[in-house]
Amino acid sequence: MDGHRLCHDCRMPPTLPPLPPSPAPSPSPPPTLFDRPVGCLDPLQLEQRAAIITMWKEGVDRSTIAARIPCSLRTVGEWVRRWQREHSLEDKERTAQSGNPDWKMADSIVALAEERKFITPKEIVAELQLPISARTVRRRLDEAGLHGRVARPVPMWTAEHIRKRLSFAEGYANWTEADWESVIFSDETHIELSPHGHMWVQRPVGAELDPEFVVPRKLHSGRVTLWGCFSAKEIGQAEVFVGEFDAVKYTDVLAHNLIPSARAFFPSGQWWFLQDNAPQHRAEHSRIWLHNHGIDCIDFPALSPDLNPIENLWADLKHRVERRRARTMEELEAGLREEWEATSTTLLASLAHSMPARIAAVIANKGHQTAY
Repeated sequence: MDGHRLCHDCRMPPTLPPLPPSPAPSPSPPPTLFDRPVGCLDPLQLEQRAAIITMWKEGVDRSTIAARIPCSLRTVGEWVRRWQREHSLEDKERTAQSGNPDWKMADSIVALAEERKFITPKEIVAELQLPISARTVRRRLDEAGLHGRVARPVPMWTAEHIRKRLSFAEGYANWTEADWESVIFSDETHIELSPHGHMWVQRPVGAELDPEFVVPRKLHSGRVTLWGCFSAKEIGQAEVFVGEFDAVKYTDVLAHNLIPSARAFFPSGQWWFLQDNAPQHRAEHSRIWLHNHGIDCIDFPALSPDLNPIENLWADLKHRVERRRARTMEELEAGLREEWEATSTTLLASLAHSMPARIAAVIANKGHQTAY
């Protein structure tokens, strides 16, 4: 019989490519605690008010509380303030105060500050056209637990940044203070001739890292750059320079400062080098230089100043330099060198030994910002 005899593979039906995985369902909002329609304007019942205070005392953020009741964010703020002021959630207490213009004015002040986090007392006076001074507004905000503080800048992280921070912390969770004594911490910072300005924010106690109350970091110009390093036992060499800081300049700084410092710190034995993920540190030229010189680098996560204790050393150094009130760049550079050499060895040991606590804090906070 004529025809083509198919082999086994030819007789088999074609294999279809696997279907792509179904997208993960988007997370559903937290369930509400009460049978209360979203957007309802009816007054809250007593048990709903009590639930607000209970969650607030447990540290639940106000946005979550509003979603769980449900009610508006302003309603949550009003009942929290009522509780702080009167320790009562009864309607009769509200009625007793409802005719008092001072309480009405205070509630308006606090409500505006909660709605616009970065407004100042002077701006509140103008916005509400109040017949009182900015100092009185400041007192009202303090009484409500909204204290004027400099907004803390935080890095702009992605989910991948947070994952790598947590991975780093878990990888070094077993390192002891003695282990961190074998590390050279390094970085560069920028020092200006005049001190930096601050942005003030009205925020509750304990909310310094809340995204609603922080500002992005800003770059500055017209400055000198300082590279330095230290170990748990002593300060290392440093270099002050002005101008471009690329990978070629970076490796030149390392050759003239890191290598001599390492020889002084660790005449024999293993040591590790900790640097952040600045572009000049990650450049191929720098990586080849470090490899050729046999330097073991710690794989440090990006945008993690709270995990590098040299950031605290910079803060201490800048404070000391600013007290000198340098008037020229020459005075600034001279002051930097003198204050660098005067750094306390007790401070250096404390900073290096803080690494286990920093790592534990990152793990406890699931990779997010810590107080360091």
